[in-house]
Amino acid sequence: MLVDKIKTLIKNHPRLEACYMLLDAIKDETKAKRIVGLKRDPYTIIMKSYGDNHPNDNIYYINYDEEYKVNGFCSIYRFVLLHLAFADDINMKSIVRWGENTLYYDKSITNCHNAFEYYFNPVSDVSSKEVMECKHVVMSKPLDASAFGTVTNYTIPDSEFEFLGSILKKYVHLNNNIRNMFWDEMLGIVEGGKTLGVHVRATDYNKGYNRHPKIVTPEEYLYYTQEAVKEHNFEKVFLATDDENVITLFCNKFGEKLVYYHDIYRSKNGEAIHYGNDHVKRDHHKFLLGLEILKDFYTLGHCAGLIAGISNVSMCARIVKASTGEQYVYKNIINKGVNHNFHETRSFFKPMIKK
Repeated sequence: MLVDKIKTLIKNHPRLEACYMLLDAIKDETKAKRIVGLKRDPYTIIMKSYGDNHPNDNIYYINYDEEYKVNGFCSIYRFVLLHLAFADDINMKSIVRWGENTLYYDKSITNCHNAFEYYFNPVSDVSSKEVMECKHVVMSKPLDASAFGTVTNYTIPDSEFEFLGSILKKYVHLNNNIRNMFWDEMLGIVEGGKTLGVHVRATDYNKGYNRHPKIVTPEEYLYYTQEAVKEHNFEKVFLATDDENVITLFCNKFGEKLVYYHDIYRSKNGEAIHYGNDHVKRDHHKFLLGLEILKDFYTLGHCAGLIAGISNVSMCARIVKASTGEQYVYKNIINKGVNHNFHETRSFFKPMIKK
């Protein structure tokens, strides 16, 4: 009876039970390996306590910072949706934070220290400011995202777009400040249901990064756009691109039929927009880079038709479209395959990370 009481006492006190497990493992190497493996297992969910706030909530902290310092906006946006799907499945409240090492954290914005909330409402009633004072907290891991979607390539099944569209609709909503900045203008572009959205990813894609999509040339996009306008009677062409030269190319062909956001920063020399632009002198430059790509892919997601290559931008546009409950009347995703060469992406990123 005494032994049973002691066992019950130990089981009711996690610290005592942990000590017992360690003592037991000292004499049993198999048990020791099992305990160490549990800690190292990337599939293990580890909950920690940092304070007494929200004692009745289990918090899933989606904290993007150091590990996401080279990810573009649409890349981390899509990862947020995947992590939110993970938290939703295990019935946890999420907190999303984009830290100061992400590309869109803007030090000139002093009233907000979470770059995610520059653009979106918090995804739950728990503030990112208080997460490290909460009772039950699980830190997100990159591997969690793979449980509900594609994380290692650019080919995604239609069912995944539909699923992530439902997660977007449930959790990720533009804040009022951002909606006021472009929503009415966007509706003016897509009104009437006869706007063809075209996304041309250029600039650094021309470098042929290993494991990234093969480049589709602006001339190829132009050809497919002309064919679609002719065959499907689109009245307007909305162009989203990171390259100023592409704007000129399309303007020469479509004239007044072409619409695009005139106030977006675009490259004129092939330099990537989201990397290496610290020399650009404009107020809130980092914030605006995020706003501008957001405007583009949300507008692409509300167009009637879509022409694009395989990229995170086109994927996010299709997720936005799925969140509306509608489908494109015309869609052409140009897939020329993925680069397999010795031009390693990390060779390009290393100098920037070091800097």
